Amino acid sequence: MITENRDYDALVQDINIGDITSSEHNANILRRLRDDDPDWNKTLYILEDEIDGDIDEFIIRAGDDLGWLGYFIGRSEVLKALHIHVLPEEREQLVAFMRGIIHNQSIKELGIQTDLGDQGLRSLGHFLRNHNALTHLRFVYFHVDTDCAHNIAMALVQCRHNSLLSFELDETNISDEAFSEIATALRTQSQLEELHLGRNNIGRDGCVALVNTLCVWQSSNLKFLDLSSNNIDDLRLCALVEGMSNCSNLQNLYLSDNDQITAAGIRSMSPLFQSESCSLKCIMLDSINLGDEGAIALADGLRGNKSLRHLMFDPVSAGVTDVGWAAFSKLLCDTSSINNTYLSNHTLEWVGSLFYDDSDIPPDIRQYIAWNKDQRIDAAICKILKTHDHFDMKPFFQWKLKFLPVMVAWFQRARAAGLEHLLGSKKLSSMYDFVRSMPMLVLGGHQGQEKTLRRSRKPGIRSISPLLQSESCSLTELSLYRINFGDEGAIALADGLRGNKSKRHLNFNPNDSGITDVGWTAFSMLLCDTSSINNTYLSNHTIERIGDAYCANPPDIEQYLAWNRDERSGAATAICKILESHSDLDIKPFLQWKLKFLPVIIIWLGRAQEAGLEQSLGGRKLSSVYNFVRGMPMLVIGGQDKEKTSRRSRKRRLDGETK
Repeated sequence: MITENRDYDALVQDINIGDITSSEHNANILRRLRDDDPDWNKTLYILEDEIDGDIDEFIIRAGDDLGWLGYFIGRSEVLKALHIHVLPEEREQLVAFMRGIIHNQSIKELGIQTDLGDQGLRSLGHFLRNHNALTHLRFVYFHVDTDCAHNIAMALVQCRHNSLLSFELDETNISDEAFSEIATALRTQSQLEELHLGRNNIGRDGCVALVNTLCVWQSSNLKFLDLSSNNIDDLRLCALVEGMSNCSNLQNLYLSDNDQITAAGIRSMSPLFQSESCSLKCIMLDSINLGDEGAIALADGLRGNKSLRHLMFDPVSAGVTDVGWAAFSKLLCDTSSINNTYLSNHTLEWVGSLFYDDSDIPPDIRQYIAWNKDQRIDAAICKILKTHDHFDMKPFFQWKLKFLPVMVAWFQRARAAGLEHLLGSKKLSSMYDFVRSMPMLVLGGHQGQEKTLRRSRKPGIRSISPLLQSESCSLTELSLYRINFGDEGAIALADGLRGNKSKRHLNFNPNDSGITDVGWTAFSMLLCDTSSINNTYLSNHTIERIGDAYCANPPDIEQYLAWNRDERSGAATAICKILESHSDLDIKPFLQWKLKFLPVIIIWLGRAQEAGLEQSLGGRKLSSVYNFVRGMPMLVIGGQDKEKTSRRSRKRRLDGETK
């Protein structure tokens, strides 16, 4: 007989475990609990009959003292999972057991498959109030009456540590009123990520209580919701959608075996599917007779949805004919136009059931979902090239080579997707018309080359030279992160950027781009070609960043970029580079000009001084500046223009004096 006030701590040193257990098997379990055996699997099942005969199964028989079992569970620091399938009806045994386990702080998963009674569930409330490690709580496979539900609800209210992530109430034959009380108590558990509520016959009041709970959860963390086999009909489903719409992290929704749901209920879910915050990845609709109307409702609701990956139902029993499958086919690949094909659903990876042969699914749908799964990024390309043979490109002849990068990228992506054979008969004109029919891709290709170039290789990089050198080019930033373009790619970029006056940032990671001194030399020559003064003047003075802000570049390139960025330099950037890289400027050929270039000299001296290069001018004589001007025919022309202006002014003054 168990004494409720037994001092287990005082008795533990002298207790013979064999005397308090019914078998050596159970005794070994107590020893493992007492010693916190590190080799144990850290899971304990309390059973009436053995399941596998494993060391984690404590089989209750006459002679087992559950007070000591609860005591050793309470002391254990390694036990992670406790599953209570049965407990004796003897009150003293049950109370002593529960008083012991409430001291445990290591259990993360607690599964209960028996009614613990009023006293036992009150003890569970103490356990939940004091325990801060429990993540999973399960009440399954036993009848939960009104009193039991009330005690469970009271226990949940006492759970205030926010550690609980999963709550399961499964196959409990609970009443509508009892479920409502538990659902209301769950309002205090907004941190829950999983709710398993299958096979409970939730009634109207239960649905309302659950909806209210889901709606009051702010920033809900719920990711998994199982409402299978609950006699949910269209009205209840419509009500539940309001609560589920508040759960922006919900990824898995199980509605299987609710055979009262019809197309009307499915259609009521459209706001959930089409919400911008929808993150559903899987929905289970097994054992629901969708019919063609339900299939059409699903297809319509999922248009524009970009999160759902698995739409699960039994193709055999769902009642879907060719009409319904045609709706799914159009959802996955709308062939009415290229743009509609592009805007089709490219995220669904499975339609039907994982447990049946997919031979019941039409071949075209199997092909579309295969592309969605295997060619996730390029699924739209696969579908367009497969379903559209002719593209009229005449309206876009005027663009000529400006779309070359887009075409190159599409050819490469189609080849990678295994569709090269479909490209054989498509000429360059067809590809142009394809771009014309795709305004969203035209925008991405013409104004935002970054996405296209992320997939380009070195030939692709060289192919964008016409775009970079176009007089109408207004690109200011080009990002090539995670592309190993190497020295050849660097040279191609440098060549392509010669003469470009719009580019400001050329972004890539120098550490993974494969560039050596050869490639950096190409960038250096792009920024400051020292082969002649004229070439230095014609170098690139607009690029402000090459590489990455967090990675160091060679010193000469850093200096050139600094001049390009320096607002003080302004138009004097070329002067900075020339004065720093050309020390000897021969002026003999220009001596005949004498003082005609004096205004030019004064302007250059002033601009160099403003740019902070006065020191570099210190040893340079007037003859050197003349020689510098000799190497700059463009500035010479500028000087001649000034001379003409001066001559006209002098003539006007002379005319005035004559009069």
